[in-house]
Amino acid sequence: MRTGDEAVTASKGKPFWEGLIAGLHVSKGRVISPLVASGLDTLAEEIDLQARLSDGTVNYELQLLSGLQHGRVLAKGFFNLPIYNQPLLPTLVSSTELEITHLDLTGFLQAFAAGQPAGGQIPTGRGMLNGKWQVKTAGFNNIVVQGKSTIDDLALTGGILGADYPVFKQLELVIDGARKSENEWALSTFILNSELLSVNSSGTLDNSDGQVKASGTLQLPALFTMFPHTLKVKDDATVTEGELDFDLVLEKVGGVNTVHANARSSILRGEFKKQLILWDDPFSLSVELSQEQGNVFFQKVQLATDFLALKGSGSLDNFSLHGTADLEKASAAMGTFVDTRYKARGQAKFDSSSIVLQDQRYQVDTTLNIQNFAVDDVGGNFVPEHALQLAVKGIAPRSWSAGNGTLDLDVLT
Repeated sequence: MRTGDEAVTASKGKPFWEGLIAGLHVSKGRVISPLVASGLDTLAEEIDLQARLSDGTVNYELQLLSGLQHGRVLAKGFFNLPIYNQPLLPTLVSSTELEITHLDLTGFLQAFAAGQPAGGQIPTGRGMLNGKWQVKTAGFNNIVVQGKSTIDDLALTGGILGADYPVFKQLELVIDGARKSENEWALSTFILNSELLSVNSSGTLDNSDGQVKASGTLQLPALFTMFPHTLKVKDDATVTEGELDFDLVLEKVGGVNTVHANARSSILRGEFKKQLILWDDPFSLSVELSQEQGNVFFQKVQLATDFLALKGSGSLDNFSLHGTADLEKASAAMGTFVDTRYKARGQAKFDSSSIVLQDQRYQVDTTLNIQNFAVDDVGGNFVPEHALQLAVKGIAPRSWSAGNGTLDLDVLT
């Protein structure tokens, strides 16, 4: 048997919706944005919402139409209201299914872009969105997201894109991921496909341990076509064939982050001033670095082509780089892109190192040795064959690369 005080305490702790049955129906709703041009300002119409509360659980279904093509959005699911005095998000148990069919993004993209300050970085554009998604929660720290979306005929302009105007025939996104605890995330599937970029990734991460892997392919013709102004591509230059394959592994062990990254390309074909450009020399780049307590250390930076090999290691304040080059092969490769009457010959070897001095200035020391160095032109030998040695020492403040301060340079031959 409860005492009077116990009964009062229980009644205060019990939320008012316990035992309540209620319903809500909204029809013919509409969302209009004053930020969007006339004709596109009705972002959603024919909004129909039905919800029912029973035993602390809200079941709902939302439907709406949007855009000139009357795209359709359907969302349905449930969520449990908290019991007693518990907060909503940490105890939220819910499930939502979302289906999007032929949703015109033009008005939404305009609204996002118009809502930012003048000169903002968000572009505007158009596109048609389709997708199916499911989101489940069991508390704020246990969330599962699964789904797939496609955007057809996506065109973007303005903002961060500047003068570029990229157009995608189709962009596909697939995600199967979860937040398993406050500090643990799991990504079973991440797939991004388009004519520009394809990426596949998976992994798990928490505060101290985990691993995430990613691989993909960058299509170079699409890159140069979509972003000619950003890449400063000349009007009479085009790229018609070429891929850059890459893979990345991020590992976290005991608070130390390690990155292993590789990139490879085997062929580049295009035209410059109506002349064929062909680069069929395999190219590879490999980087291994670690980061701990804000300090970055490069275990390996390695670049390899048929005519050039570079290898470096060290920290940002103490880095060394070594390399070799076949100048005759390099001249032949560069001749594919640049029309010049001069061609170099010789075997080059160089070493370079950088350190930060006590006065916080950078010092870079470089030595270059070329055996059998010579330069030929169309008429014959221009520079006779000889051994070339060069030593360069430079000292500059950290701000020199930004145009501040002066560079002290010593050159010895």
